[in-house]
Amino acid sequence: MNVFIFTSNQFRLVSPWKQEENGPKYLDGTSQYIVDESTGDRYWNETKAIVAIKLFSGIFATPLYHLAVGVIQAVFQFFKIITFSHFWMSKEGESSYSFENRLGDLGKELVNIISLPFVVTALEASAVYGLLMPYDGRKLYASFERVLLNDYFLLFPCFQPNPERHLLGGDPLKRDSF
Repeated sequence: MNVFIFTSNQFRLVSPWKQEENGPKYLDGTSQYIVDESTGDRYWNETKAIVAIKLFSGIFATPLYHLAVGVIQAVFQFFKIITFSHFWMSKEGESSYSFENRLGDLGKELVNIISLPFVVTALEASAVYGLLMPYDGRKLYASFERVLLNDYFLLFPCFQPNPERHLLGGDPLKRDSF
C-alpha cells in the first residue's frame, strides 16, 4: 500500500504538467510519464483524448461502483465502531497499546462514513471536470479515490501517481492502454 500525504496541491484545479525527460519510455519511444510540477507526482503519459474517454466512462461507473464499495466499507466500519473493536483487537504494527491512537482510528472511520456521499460527489465532479481538463481531472479523481478507498478497490488504478496497472489489464508499456 502506498502512503500519501495529502496537500492542497493534490486538489488543485489546474496544475503545470511536463513530460519526464530522462525516465522510462513506452515501446513507441515516447516518455512513459508526465510530471505534475506542483506535487512532483508522476502519472502515465496518456493522450488527453484517452484520459477523457476513461473519465467519461467514470461518469457512469463512479456512482455504481464507488457507492457500492463505499457502502460495503461503511457497513464494515460501522460494525467496527459499535463493537468497539478499535479498543480490544490487536493492531498490526503497534508495539504497545495506545488509547489515543486507537481513538484516532475510530474517529477516522467515523469521518469516512460521514464523508462517503461527499467524496462520491467529488469523484463524479472530477470525472466531469476531466472532460475539459483531462490531466487535472485525472489527478483530482485519483486524489479523491485515495481519500475514499485508501488504495483498495480503485476503479482507475492507472490514474494514480506512479501507476502499476490498468483496470482492464492493458499493457503498461504501451501508451493509451486500457
